[in-house]
Amino acid sequence: MKANNTLTLAPFLLKTVGGLLILASLVEYILLFFPPAVSDPKLLDQYWKIDFWNQLVNSGVVPLVGMLLIFAGYWMSSTLNISPKRPFWQDLRFWVALLATILGIAYLVTIPVYLSNVNFVKEDTIKNIDAKTVVEKDRLNKQLEQVNAQLAEYQKVAKDKPKLEQEIARITQAINSGQVQGTQLEQFNNARANLESLKNNSQVLEQRNKQIQEEAKKELARIDSSQKDAKAITANNAILSVTKTDLKSLILAIAHTIVGWMGLKNVLTSSPNTVEKWE
Repeated sequence: MKANNTLTLAPFLLKTVGGLLILASLVEYILLFFPPAVSDPKLLDQYWKIDFWNQLVNSGVVPLVGMLLIFAGYWMSSTLNISPKRPFWQDLRFWVALLATILGIAYLVTIPVYLSNVNFVKEDTIKNIDAKTVVEKDRLNKQLEQVNAQLAEYQKVAKDKPKLEQEIARITQAINSGQVQGTQLEQFNNARANLESLKNNSQVLEQRNKQIQEEAKKELARIDSSQKDAKAITANNAILSVTKTDLKSLILAIAHTIVGWMGLKNVLTSSPNTVEKWE
């Protein structure tokens, strides 16, 4: 008697656990439609959609397991001959199979939609990388223009020896008088050192100019390299994300579709007008 009670209870437990898993998944799916509160609509439009599809796919196994548990419970009930018949629209298996079919279609639609969203975000990220690169290059060019202007000024001074001596004397007097302090004092000391070097070596400007141009070329190469690496990383991440999510979507679409169509076929063909009743 105890064994019979256990066998009778097993189908009920399978159906109950399966139903709870499906219900939990449906609640999670509904909550996914409520985006997080963010201040930037652009982030909401782009990244929330990708996160939505990722979570939808990652949780796709849970309802599938629930459906299989429900069908297993019905199969056990049928084996124990404790499943009276009912019209198919009153049979839970029909609605479970219909839900499986709908989810199968949804996961199939996810494949091109997710690909489109990822490509959109990838292109937007690449545009941001290009814009950042332009800003860095503009900053470098402005700094280079300032340095070149300063060197040009030194060249003018270098051609006039008396004026060079006069400028060194003026800067020295300002330093000794205590009129300049802090950062300005450091700038004055550097300017005096540059003028004295120019006084002792007329080739110092040419050497300094060559050094600056080489440093600018290295910095420009670094910026270009960073831009190229950032674009490559963005493209690789997009490919990996699409491959991972779309492959999961395809597998889930096939699995849900098989469960759905086999379930519908079993329910609708078990009897022309009635199906086995579930407990």
